Amino acid sequence: MDKPESTPILEARNLKKFYGKGENAVAALKDVSFAIKPGEFVAILGPSGSGKSTLLNMLGLMDRPDAGEVLIGGKKALSLSEEARSSLRNEKLGFIFQFDALLSDFTIIENILFPALISSRSRNESYLEVRKRALGLLEHLKLPQIAERYPSQVSGGERQRAALCRALINNPEILLADEPTGNLDKVNGEMVFNDLEGLALEKNAAVVLVTHNEEAAARAARVFHMRDGALVEADSLVKGVMR
Repeated sequence: MDKPESTPILEARNLKKFYGKGENAVAALKDVSFAIKPGEFVAILGPSGSGKSTLLNMLGLMDRPDAGEVLIGGKKALSLSEEARSSLRNEKLGFIFQFDALLSDFTIIENILFPALISSRSRNESYLEVRKRALGLLEHLKLPQIAERYPSQVSGGERQRAALCRALINNPEILLADEPTGNLDKVNGEMVFNDLEGLALEKNAAVVLVTHNEEAAARAARVFHMRDGALVEADSLVKGVMR
């Protein structure tokens, strides 16, 4: 018997977003729809200003569309209260940005711990349990030696990979990455991409990578192109069909 097809963990339905009003309104998202299953590594490729980051903000529940819906684990997220959306973000989503955004006054391990400490009460975890998990993530990425250092004391590649640990601390089902290697050299960028690929395989996490780097996007299992607010899947470009 064939294995049943898994349900999408993240789905966008007919998302629309406009900036400005009337004749001056600009469509940042034009009826965008797609779905991602657990364990998929998906890239959204496009130049600056094409709508990539706007879409990622919608998927991450950090902004609201003018029309459409975002579903996480089959649940309509936009109709939830602000408190419920914040809880969903913290428990289900991990975020990585071009700049690591680590807090300079705290050690690497303390930076990684912050999202977990916010949710530790609901998870009934002690500080020591959360810290052990954070150290395990650093160990997994072969970075245990930087745990007690401050961001200014480690390299840019190490900071970005520490930011990846921070995104993973709550075991998210979805990882959203916005140009995560845009501030790194090729060697460190390769390490981050390898980490992202490993996450999709090992933890069955859905990874959405937003980038303008075609070489980076080629590492993904599925590639979408963002053009003037519209989303087209790569193989659809060959067939001349909009999905």
